[in-house]
Amino acid sequence: MSKKIINKLYFIFFFSLVIPLLYSGCRTNDNNPVIPPPPVTSLSSVFSVMPVDKQYVAGNFSVKDQNNNPVTGLQSVNITAALYWSSKNIKDSCNGNVNISSNNNRKIAAALTMDYSGSMGLPDGVYIRMMKSGVRTYISAMHSNDIAEIIKYDDDVVVVCPLTSDKLLLNRAVDSLDYNFSGLTSLYQSITQAVNDVAAVSDSQFIRTVVAFTDGIEGSSGITRDSMIKSAKRNAIPVYSVGFYNDTAGQYGWKDLKNISDTTGAFVFWADSKDTSGPGLNNIYSKIYKLLSESYSIKIEFPCGSTIPSGTLCEITFKVTYYNNVCNYYYSYLMP
Repeated sequence: MSKKIINKLYFIFFFSLVIPLLYSGCRTNDNNPVIPPPPVTSLSSVFSVMPVDKQYVAGNFSVKDQNNNPVTGLQSVNITAALYWSSKNIKDSCNGNVNISSNNNRKIAAALTMDYSGSMGLPDGVYIRMMKSGVRTYISAMHSNDIAEIIKYDDDVVVVCPLTSDKLLLNRAVDSLDYNFSGLTSLYQSITQAVNDVAAVSDSQFIRTVVAFTDGIEGSSGITRDSMIKSAKRNAIPVYSVGFYNDTAGQYGWKDLKNISDTTGAFVFWADSKDTSGPGLNNIYSKIYKLLSESYSIKIEFPCGSTIPSGTLCEITFKVTYYNNVCNYYYSYLMP
């Protein structure tokens, strides 16, 4: 038998052994199957942006699915933005050039407000303990370069711990001053304080946000609702809201919170105050952190912007498309 034939036989014999091994090595372990994530059946989106100049708008946005989980992996092609305005009774519009990027590696600066009005003291401090547990859940989720502050309020608004990355200080602040409150609810003033504090942080280095908690309605702020909203929008700071109510039907406080979040480009969450033993608030604060850390930055160029007179009311219609799911978000601003 020639040497060439012998080599071919060795070659065939070798691969007849190796190929089955390679195949078996790549097989799925049926005892530990990979569980795919649940399919996305619906989308919700929020955008918190501000004009850079006449042609550019920039900020951040977040998209969640039907389970309040962040939708990841979006690209610029998944987002469209159209600008609408009216000048001298003539309506016009143009499409924008959208560029997005993941906020995965960006730091977060969050001001967390805690409601210590009289109603939170019942029953026997259970509501206070539940609120504190939720805030601690957020603090625990923070990455080492994230910063947060703790604001407590009733009639008065007190910054108990200014912005810091020190989790020990933040947790101490959560447990402090528990019995120095019990008045009315300065909701708008506490949110304004939170917005002003995170607005002082560089938006190029941090995702800036407010997480506002209440079990009631505005009752004693020296600041108007309109000025609070304008301050948040002017600085592109979303106000995530947590409403702690026994239900939301016909609840003015819930409607108010929802509008605050919708208008500033954030999501609102409801925690059932009747569920005093469940993980509701903890889950909410965990989801808020995930939505922030899995959010996106966005910059849109509107070439038509240079032709729009300053002071004109403009509205952007954002459209997010993800497979067969679509959602819209509307944002209005005055042309600079």
